[in-house]
Amino acid sequence: MKSLFIAILSEKIGKVGLFALCCVAPLGMGVNHLAAQTIDPGDTFVRLPKAPKKEARVRLGIKLVPYQKVKVRTSAGTDQIRFTKTRPIIRNIRAQISKVNHFYIGDWHIEAEPKKWDKIAKNLTYQLRLYKRYGKDKNLEEYVGSMVVSGQLKGSQFLYAFQGKEALLYKNRNQHSIVELHVMPPIEPRRVSDVARKKGAKR
Repeated sequence: MKSLFIAILSEKIGKVGLFALCCVAPLGMGVNHLAAQTIDPGDTFVRLPKAPKKEARVRLGIKLVPYQKVKVRTSAGTDQIRFTKTRPIIRNIRAQISKVNHFYIGDWHIEAEPKKWDKIAKNLTYQLRLYKRYGKDKNLEEYVGSMVVSGQLKGSQFLYAFQGKEALLYKNRNQHSIVELHVMPPIEPRRVSDVARKKGAKR
C-alpha cells in the first residue's frame, strides 16, 4: 500500500519533486530538534551598557582683583599714572580631581592642574595658571603667571571642599600691578559656581 502511494505521488509531481519532498521533511525535523536543544532562555546573555564612572570633584573659592590704570592730578598740577584696584570677582569653582580643568571668568582664564593627590591624608596640590583674555570674542590670551597651592579636602560622596589658602599679586614688565589671585575654601553662602569646561580660546 505504501509503495502504491509513492508511485502515484511520483506520477503527479515528478521524480524531482518526490526527491525534494523526501529530503526536506527529515531535514526540517532535524533543524527544529537541534534548535530546541541549543536555544535556552537561561543561556541567553544580554550585554548591558556600562554605568558612567563617577568623578570626584573639588570646590575652591576664587577671588580676582583686577587693577586699572588711572590718571591722577597731583597737588603740583602734574598728571601721574597709577594702578588702582577695581571691584573684586568672587566665584566658587568646581574642578574634577583627576584632570586639568579650565574656567573662564570674565576677562580671565584660570587653568587648574592637579599635581599631587594623597588619598590617605586627603591632601591635594594644584598648580593654577592665569591668562588675560582680549579681543571682541575673547579669543586671544596672554599668560599672566602661575601659583602652586596645597590644602586638605573636606567632604565625601565624590564632592570635596578645598581648605588651602594662597594669594599672589601679578605685575607686568614695567612692575605695574595687573591682578590679584586669591585661592581659599569655598565662599559661603554659595556664589555662582563655574563648572570646568573645555578650553576654547587661543593663547
